[in-house]
Amino acid sequence: DINVDYFKVPDDEIVPFLSNQHRFQDKINRYYAQQSISRTELVYSARYQFDAPKNKRRTFNLPIQNIDALSSPGIYLAVMTQPSDVTHSISMTHFTVTDIGMHVRVYKGQLEVALNSLDDQKPLSGIVVSLLDKKGKQIDQFKSSPDGLGTLKTKSDARYIVAHSDSSLSVVKLTGPALDL
Repeated sequence: DINVDYFKVPDDEIVPFLSNQHRFQDKINRYYAQQSISRTELVYSARYQFDAPKNKRRTFNLPIQNIDALSSPGIYLAVMTQPSDVTHSISMTHFTVTDIGMHVRVYKGQLEVALNSLDDQKPLSGIVVSLLDKKGKQIDQFKSSPDGLGTLKTKSDARYIVAHSDSSLSVVKLTGPALDL
């Protein structure tokens, strides 16, 4: 069995949340977990039962696609604990609910961004795209063209690209892996 608490990260806390992303690796200390969830909102809790052999590591996909509380766009934090576990470490991970697919190409001094709907793969026009530094300060911004395209002027302190519409949000961390699926 595993207990999972799902927390939604408020839009104004996304950059500080992602800045501490290095903490979301397998087991972390409960103190750091509490710091991460202190500015989030608990939206759903569940207990899942898995039929797994003892002392073997397994990967399971949690069935969250039909949970209404997890259907609104945004960044969520999943905090996983075993029932009656009183150790000082827990597992945490985060995921994003969005319809904005973002492709970024990095060139000297600029970033080319293409936006498409994940539902129907059509270009997304009129999406506000911002380039932010590590403190969340805006460096550059554009609204996507009818073809879902746009360009951002970049600087060395650029850390995140945030694309948002009235109904969705997508974030790319520029200091992460070149391909992050």
